[in-house]
Amino acid sequence: MMTINLKEKLLRAIEQAPDPVLEEALHYLEYLTERHIEAMELQEDLDDLRSIREEIQREGTIPLAQLKAELGLP
Repeated sequence: MMTINLKEKLLRAIEQAPDPVLEEALHYLEYLTERHIEAMELQEDLDDLRSIREEIQREGTIPLAQLKAELGLP
């Protein structure tokens, strides 16, 4: 979590930076944010897969033909 001190330092640096630097900084911040979001989504997917694996180990699976019959599929 970001401290107020860090935010203040960032704001001071932003206020002093020329526009070309600000543009690059914005692009980099957007890139880092996207990477962070992707990493969180990947972790959520991995957690879901672990849960599914545990459920399969506990409860087992059913044959495909049985599933199709239950769903009314040919």
